[in-house]
Amino acid sequence: MIWTPTLQIRKHEYFRDLDFIILFVGIWSLYVINLGVVSLFTDSLFTFLTMLIMLLYLMYSINLNE
Repeated sequence: MIWTPTLQIRKHEYFRDLDFIILFVGIWSLYVINLGVVSLFTDSLFTFLTMLIMLLYLMYSINLNE
């Protein structure tokens, strides 16, 4: 029982940097899409990846609040 809170704290500290990376990649992808300097295929790919990253980030954030 002592190990459970310790592991949860370590997990949260480990994923803190991952939150910033996911958020940066999501915002950067939206910025690139809005520039209009990418082709249609790349634009579609970036749109898909951006939505996927944002969905994963939201799911992860909701999971931390439980």
